[in-house]
Amino acid sequence: EKIKFHYFDKVMFKSSMLFSAAILLQAIVNQINQNMDSMILGVMTDAKTVAVYSIALVIYTTYNSITSTVAGVFLPQATRMVAQDATNDELTDMVAYTGRYQLMLAGAVLSGFILFGHDFISLWVGDTYLPAYKISLILLLPVTIPLIQSVCNTILDAKMKRMSRSIVLVLMAVINVIASVIFIKKFGYIGAAYGTSLSTIIGHIIIMNIYYHKCVGLDIKYFWKEIFKFIPSLIIPILSGSQRNYTMYYDKST
Repeated sequence: EKIKFHYFDKVMFKSSMLFSAAILLQAIVNQINQNMDSMILGVMTDAKTVAVYSIALVIYTTYNSITSTVAGVFLPQATRMVAQDATNDELTDMVAYTGRYQLMLAGAVLSGFILFGHDFISLWVGDTYLPAYKISLILLLPVTIPLIQSVCNTILDAKMKRMSRSIVLVLMAVINVIASVIFIKKFGYIGAAYGTSLSTIIGHIIIMNIYYHKCVGLDIKYFWKEIFKFIPSLIIPILSGSQRNYTMYYDKST
């Protein structure tokens, strides 16, 4: 039988193409952001530095994967709520609810790495790669915020607003490249981590939170009010771990 296009839905086709283009653009930019630091370091420094930074990137990627699993569990619920025309308050409650679970998971992983990161890296790849601990922390701390808001991406998908985030990611990639080159010249290899963190703060934390609040309709102030209730429980292990690892690193370096 021949395929017939009598009921070809142009509106749906256009929406699907825009969504697919946004996903493609996001995938390309993510690959650029994940590999650009190593490429820049390879040009501006040596192979040993790239190897150390690659260890930090492995930890960074693993952290992203672990903390993103919670968002996948709530994907059907978020899509169903948007499809059923849930109010912005209901969506905000759902984002805050999932954000608390993601913060607990991310906080457990992050505080554990802060406490035992030096020992882990030393046992895993040896003391030569201990500088990867500091690089990892610089990368992990700012990216924790967009990770606990990852359910917002599902809402963007359901509302067909993914392209806006993809454009922000392109901006982040540009900022990352420019800032990394400048910071590497000034601070050495650690400058690549500073550049990535700066792009994360500007793009994910500042621009996207404003976008969620102004354009998507989520009450970001309420979201952070709920999230901050859990932060004090993380302060003590993080501070104690920071002091412990700083002392260990200082003793080894001296």
